[in-house]
Amino acid sequence: MSSAKNVKGFVMYPTYRASLALLDDRERGQLLMSLFDYYDGRDTSSALPPAAQMAFAFISARMEQDKLLYESRCQTNRENASKRWPVRDSAKGGSDGEEDG
Repeated sequence: MSSAKNVKGFVMYPTYRASLALLDDRERGQLLMSLFDYYDGRDTSSALPPAAQMAFAFISARMEQDKLLYESRCQTNRENASKRWPVRDSAKGGSDGEEDG
């Protein structure tokens, strides 16, 4: 998951509540820490109890979808910005976007 360096976190959706309520407190804690590990690029889900592994599977899949949506949105924003503001030539030394002369 950590390939998107600009992603500052992940979302825990309220729709997860019903599924997470089926886990006991210990399993929920293990799941949460495993999700943080996954965000940091380590998959520790194999150590989870079976029910928590199931929850990990759908939450991590959604984390991946969210990451792709974020990356797509960033690309769209970059394209839109490049249409509005031309890329400046740093070799000319101009920082105001106006041409010399």
